[in-house]
Amino acid sequence: MKLEYRVIRGKNKGKILTPHKFKDGHYVVSKTRFKSDHIMMSSIIEVYDHLKKGYRVRMGNTEHKISPSLIKLDSIEVISK
Repeated sequence: MKLEYRVIRGKNKGKILTPHKFKDGHYVVSKTRFKSDHIMMSSIIEVYDHLKKGYRVRMGNTEHKISPSLIKLDSIEVISK
């Protein structure tokens, strides 16, 4: 499974964001932007399960140096492999 978000406005319009994997190898989901609310996930399947429950995932693009932003499931394209 792949999760992708296409930026729709601003200087990065059209760029693809994917779930950001932090240095410790985890993804972050949260309902707010506050670090105290972050939940660490080790797999995309876990991330997707939380997205269905109303959480958002930090997504970014290291190639284009786009900082991770919280994105909700409604805006994400889910691609099955």
